[in-house]
Amino acid sequence: MDLHRIVLPVVPRVHFGQRGDAAAERLDHAGVVVAVEQGARGLGGARQHGQHALAELAQLGLVVAKCARLRRAAARARDLVPAGQRRASGPAGARVTLVEYADFECPSCGAAHDVIQAARRAFGDNLRLVFRHFPLRDSHPHALDAARAAEAAAEQGQFWPMHDRLFQRQHALEPEDLGRYARKLDLDMVRWSRVKALPSTEERVLADLASGRRSGVRGTPTLFINGARYDGLVERGPLLDALARAALAPREPGPGR
Repeated sequence: MDLHRIVLPVVPRVHFGQRGDAAAERLDHAGVVVAVEQGARGLGGARQHGQHALAELAQLGLVVAKCARLRRAAARARDLVPAGQRRASGPAGARVTLVEYADFECPSCGAAHDVIQAARRAFGDNLRLVFRHFPLRDSHPHALDAARAAEAAAEQGQFWPMHDRLFQRQHALEPEDLGRYARKLDLDMVRWSRVKALPSTEERVLADLASGRRSGVRGTPTLFINGARYDGLVERGPLLDALARAALAPREPGPGR
């Protein structure tokens, strides 16, 4: 067995395999070492395949470096988006804007989540959903921490996936549960933990709470459709009917928008 070691510039970890004589090529973070193992087909074949592998790896390194630059640029662009907009889904010019004040530990909010998801699927780009935190800390001791976890995920462009996980797993909102959800979303855990603990993160949550109180919110879930408070049942039929009527009516600004 012939083992050739070639040192390349540092690039992110990439694994790929190749049929035939070259058994493995690997880029590794720490140096980066490329190992090309030759089986039992002769040293000459090993050298030839090693040269081919080196050329392919050089090209691959350029591609990986370009991808890394694009990811960094996307992260910078995401950081320029105001925090409130990270909790909005759907076009800004949609016919209907649905604002939801909710608590991640509230059972009624968990039930409303499925209804609102159905509305998003039914209305598509005609609906803009805006989520606002309203943690009821006296009755739901995990609500504020869950809201901070969602805000920290929003810093990495993952508010909505975290939002969905929290509502789907309302029975498991302990700190270790929140960390497990963040890892499953492949978040930068150091950054997520740091942002979650920042006073400014909690301030954003409490700003939503204050906004809701000014708009007359007293419990959760509370919905506003195109600025007007919705006091009907948060069930699929009644809510979709109300959204359809709003889509056809002239839009008037209201306190919930």
